[in-house]
Amino acid sequence: MAPETKEKSQSQDIPLETGQPSDDKKATPKTYSEEEFTAKVLNVHSENGRLKKDLENRTKERDTLQRQTKKDETRLEGVAKEREDLQKQIDDLSSADPDKSDFVKKLRGLKEEEQKLKDRISDQEDKEFTFAERIKKVEAKELEDSMRELVGEYENGDLSKLEELRETADVTNIEQIRKLADTIWEKKKEPSTPVIEPFSSETEGGAESSEQKTLKKMYPEMFPK
Repeated sequence: MAPETKEKSQSQDIPLETGQPSDDKKATPKTYSEEEFTAKVLNVHSENGRLKKDLENRTKERDTLQRQTKKDETRLEGVAKEREDLQKQIDDLSSADPDKSDFVKKLRGLKEEEQKLKDRISDQEDKEFTFAERIKKVEAKELEDSMRELVGEYENGDLSKLEELRETADVTNIEQIRKLADTIWEKKKEPSTPVIEPFSSETEGGAESSEQKTLKKMYPEMFPK
């Protein structure tokens, strides 16, 4: 008689993955001390404040460069006119005229100034472009955060769908975007007050605040699925 064999269960054949909870033991949410939670919230506010301050600084620097460029362009036009007039005077003078060498020296100085102005304007325009790109990125981030908060006010609000609609309508003002959202979604009838437990990663009831969403994005381990 053949020896009796025992079938192994599927759970014996396939070991649990590392970190995977067993059927009779579910993972518990990670808890945080009051100091840890406060530090994370302050970090969120600090990041938002840093972006805002960076935007203000970049805007000021860009505006300063634009004013300097405008001033240099005006001076460049004046130098070009002076150089042309001086060149005509030199052309009218004979080679034996004692003033001709002084005029030629002055003309050389105007040409050097003209080139320096052109080089400085070019450099400033490059910097303006860099600042403009940085400003554009920060403004895009602020708009995205505002839109993320906005979709939370609607039933079945979807950020990707709203972004597609915004691009089609070619609008960037949040109030205009709100009007677009009103055309496709219904407002939540009874929005609940968001609650963040100070000592736990769990939240209770209702729509998430922008602070919760930012925390979830920066610290996903605080909000286990």
